[in-house]
Amino acid sequence: MPEYEGLKRQYDRWLEASSGWMKEDLDSIAELPFDVFKFELLERFSVEAEFGTGGLRSKIRAGTNGINDFWIKRICKALRTHSKKVVIAYDTRRCSKEFAVEAATTLSVGQCQVFLFDEPVPTPILSFAVKYLKCDTGIVITASHNPKEYNGFKLYDENGVQYIPDKVERLNELIKQVSFLDKDKNIPNPKRIERVGENVIQAYESEVFRELDILKPGQSGETPEISVIYTPLHGTGARFVPKIMAAYGMAVQVVEEQMIPDPEFSTVTVPNPEEPEAFEMALNKAKELLPIPKALIATDPDADRLGVFIEYQGEYRSLTGNELGILFLDYILRKKGVKDFKGSQAILKTIVTTDAMKPMAKAYNLKVYETLTGFKYLGNKSVELQSMGIETLFSFEESYGYLYGTHAGDKDACSTAGLLALLLQDVGSEGSLFTRLEEIRNHYGYYLERLLTHTAEGLDGMNKLKAFMRSLRTDKTLLNWEDGIRIKDYLGEKGELKADVVETLFQNGDKCVFRPSGTEPKIKAYINVHAQDKATAVSRLGWMEEKVKKLFDSNLN
Repeated sequence: MPEYEGLKRQYDRWLEASSGWMKEDLDSIAELPFDVFKFELLERFSVEAEFGTGGLRSKIRAGTNGINDFWIKRICKALRTHSKKVVIAYDTRRCSKEFAVEAATTLSVGQCQVFLFDEPVPTPILSFAVKYLKCDTGIVITASHNPKEYNGFKLYDENGVQYIPDKVERLNELIKQVSFLDKDKNIPNPKRIERVGENVIQAYESEVFRELDILKPGQSGETPEISVIYTPLHGTGARFVPKIMAAYGMAVQVVEEQMIPDPEFSTVTVPNPEEPEAFEMALNKAKELLPIPKALIATDPDADRLGVFIEYQGEYRSLTGNELGILFLDYILRKKGVKDFKGSQAILKTIVTTDAMKPMAKAYNLKVYETLTGFKYLGNKSVELQSMGIETLFSFEESYGYLYGTHAGDKDACSTAGLLALLLQDVGSEGSLFTRLEEIRNHYGYYLERLLTHTAEGLDGMNKLKAFMRSLRTDKTLLNWEDGIRIKDYLGEKGELKADVVETLFQNGDKCVFRPSGTEPKIKAYINVHAQDKATAVSRLGWMEEKVKKLFDSNLN
């Protein structure tokens, strides 16, 4: 454990260099009981927050292990050594606008031309803006769906794709050369900072509508509006999602309390559309309405993920990210009207996303490419394929991330809301997406998935997670689950698939993938099973769930 005196010296240097909220934060912990103060020093100054493939995402606090003004300056000082034209966006979180202004100011000291959004916007609009404004770098200040205590700094390349590991590694080498407390010798140049907003937003919306209109069926007459409820969970989707869904026949009612930007996310525990609790207010609103709305839709604060509950026989049931992705793909394939793509187009998925798309792709002669977990890898693969003359038809990951079209290089909940509106219109006011999902499964087979997670907070928690991943590689526990199991260690892979991931492969094609989260202190286990009938698939899924839970209990508690 680092010596108290050394940590206290770091604290004193930061306190002397700080002002504003950072000074108040550091002053406040000095008033804590001595043992608690020592713990805070250990948490804040014994390690540095990691700038990884998810960018920097950490608790908003002063110290090397947090996100704060000094971290923002440090990254931007490294960036300005090679970035010449940068666009910056931010979400509705605490300190987001301030961090964005700090980034723009620091970059302006160099030779960068900086475009700074004049209001919070969704992450996919930042991705679009990089290409639209012909920038070489994009920055968005967001912690996506993390709790309110967090914020983050994500970087995008000239294609509007989030940085992949080799670019992160190169930037980290530059970051290491910059001290947290070094002061700029030159002064900021406000003339290098240009505010942007409506011009980029209108261009984004035009492109989204253009892409979605291609899928819109020709109507012989007026179709009735379908009622839905939407919540942005206090985030940036509020302005965009209702407008896009209304354009495709949805009568959108909103959860008014959650339309308001609120960095405290006071109406939800965590603003994550993957969590059923995020839909509580939407569900309560739906009970008051007649006729009952067909769908409840939620997007996360930076509006790149979309979750949904669907009305079925008078009740609401959630669709998993995998199920919704398969429904989207089925709709796209039917409306495209191409029976044989002749391998000229591709579907992209991550290694933990459902394999249900594979027989669908085979039926239409589409290529399927898999990447590591994270939409940055899907976006990068799409750019690579485009250079080979292969167009990406659809990309998706199981964590409610989807992209149809080429307007962005990242997942987009706003355009996906339009795709969902078209899908709901397709099944009609009397139909159900669950009925269509069952038809797809009856035709292509039952692919079922389940995600199990274990969270470990603090420094000791991260050590436990690392030890757990090591044990998966060395112990024989996984091999004893069933005869014929193979273990695939992605650390042994070459190139773009090398990662801290362990995959358990069963003889019948089922699999369970273990990976630590890139942005949270969690271990994740992705279970994927397949059978020709529902009963067999459900039974198999339950058996594998029990195996994983026992593994977590015996190693992480």
